[in-house]
Amino acid sequence: MERLTVDGKNDRDYTGNLFFAFQNTTVEQKMVHEDHTVTKMFGEWSESGNVLTITFPDARYWPIDGYLLGNGEPNSLAVEHVDGKHINLTLITPKGKTVVYRLVKCV
Repeated sequence: MERLTVDGKNDRDYTGNLFFAFQNTTVEQKMVHEDHTVTKMFGEWSESGNVLTITFPDARYWPIDGYLLGNGEPNSLAVEHVDGKHINLTLITPKGKTVVYRLVKCV
């Protein structure tokens, strides 16, 4: 993930260490810590029109980023921009915050 913004401002706690991987219907969130250990969480994703829905149905796998909901609750992210290398996904949290994930394709 290249950038994380909340209500239009860069999330100052985000240090470029969170990665998303999408394959088939599985999504992986991976965080690389300062000591180079890795935390991985897995969920499910689907797309319908301009909405990407991510759920984390297994209580053992809770979302890492602090904005996505776990416990099987659906997270509906609007696909705001997509090209061959980038995608911007916008989430409105239950508290009304606008979170934008700017993902970059790594090959």
